[in-house]
Amino acid sequence: MDPKQYLVYTRDLDRIEPVVPPEDMKKTWVPSLEEDTRQMTSKMRKDIERMMASQSHVIRTPGHRNGKLHAPSLFRVPQGDPRVFTQKQEHVSKDTAVELVIDNSGSMSGAKMKLAMTAGYALCTTLDAVKIAHEVIGFTTGGWHHLPHTIRQAITDDLHKSSIQWDRVGPLVLPIYKTFEERVTATVKARFAYMREAQVGISGNVDGESLEYCAERSLKRPEKRKVMMVLSDGQPAGSHKAGPHLSHVVKQLGKMGIECIGIGIQDDSVKRYYPKFTVLHNAADLPGQVMGEIKRILMS
Repeated sequence: MDPKQYLVYTRDLDRIEPVVPPEDMKKTWVPSLEEDTRQMTSKMRKDIERMMASQSHVIRTPGHRNGKLHAPSLFRVPQGDPRVFTQKQEHVSKDTAVELVIDNSGSMSGAKMKLAMTAGYALCTTLDAVKIAHEVIGFTTGGWHHLPHTIRQAITDDLHKSSIQWDRVGPLVLPIYKTFEERVTATVKARFAYMREAQVGISGNVDGESLEYCAERSLKRPEKRKVMMVLSDGQPAGSHKAGPHLSHVVKQLGKMGIECIGIGIQDDSVKRYYPKFTVLHNAADLPGQVMGEIKRILMS
């Protein structure tokens, strides 16, 4: 293998799965999350609705059996064709799928994680309210403790025998907060609130590969436009190739038609990897600051 390439030992152990909050989760966590985001989501929703309204237009299409009479189509009557009417059709120029990707690694623990999960939920509920297709997914790494002993031993033996310097050996974990198909239900709210408060399972971050997984999910969507917003402190961990690999992935996704935007969480490191970026220092800045990026996306 070319040692210059980013080398992965195996992807067989990677996990992409919904967050499962415990049944005894504190009942105050969801109301607290909703209270912290209520005012900002209300403003963001109104802004997006105004933008979408300005991008919408009504046209009349001919060739219908009822509606408003269309004089140029009257030539069909002698031929026994009743399709001489027009009907109104509203065209909304938005055909976009948004992937919200949240860094759930150890460097994000504490205030950064709380801000990222709050911002992610606010964006999610706003996009849901105006019916823009979107998914919210996190990324981190998993430990070996959940693997059967035989598998752990087999991997350890193989690594000792191999002379290859793998850039990633441990499994990736991508917790799902909301799929494209889901609405913002009580279950979805609980997932956000649980991670915001409990911050469980946070470990390493392999940004480039995680974005590739998310891109695969976006590319299956029928919408023509694909947008990926990555909320992160922008510091890939792992091998020395992690940073260059992330830059490479962002460029490749751009060539595939996925617009990547880095939203730095109290850190401007995202500017090293994302040509389009902004930095969020507190949740109160979300409606004005990040809405500027959303507006640019929706209006262009």
